[in-house]
Amino acid sequence: MAVPSPPQPAPPWAELTPEEKRLRLLAAAADVLAREGIDAPMPAIAAAAGIGIGSVYRQFASKDDLVAALVIERLDAAYVAACAALQIADPWDGFTGFLHEMVSRQTADDVVNEALARTSDRDDVATMLARCSAEIDRLLARARDAGAIRADAVLEDVFLVFAATRAAEQRLPGGAPRMLALLTDALRA
Repeated sequence: MAVPSPPQPAPPWAELTPEEKRLRLLAAAADVLAREGIDAPMPAIAAAAGIGIGSVYRQFASKDDLVAALVIERLDAAYVAACAALQIADPWDGFTGFLHEMVSRQTADDVVNEALARTSDRDDVATMLARCSAEIDRLLARARDAGAIRADAVLEDVFLVFAATRAAEQRLPGGAPRMLALLTDALRA
């Protein structure tokens, strides 16, 4: 049996590209906010990234900007997942595959929902949310047009699925997949 090598230390901040700095800071913020809540202080995020507070503010002018960037990153990932789901030949499989992926992500990352609620009035977040919602709506319409999903299904139903699976997970850890199975059965034509 091979002995695993110790983890490599993160490269020094000064050696990172601007995009690498941004990604490191977003990863640290996601970790800290998930652990300490949305009101975690900026110095805790800086410490988790291994940098000083000034370096955080050089990347993001405010905590709201940092939280919004985290939300936009998550919404962009959902947009990409919806685009990929549209490429799946079977509309039902594409739609339910997307739901499963998003529910799995949301159970592993519950901070983004509170962060979205906090930043949804910002233009940059609203723009990305609209872009993502439009793609999810296309996915839903495709399944509806194919007769795979009930004719009265609308975009809001998808958001209700996300809310219900989140609530199920909070009520009973591990309950999100069961709730998703029940809800996809309810949506099927």
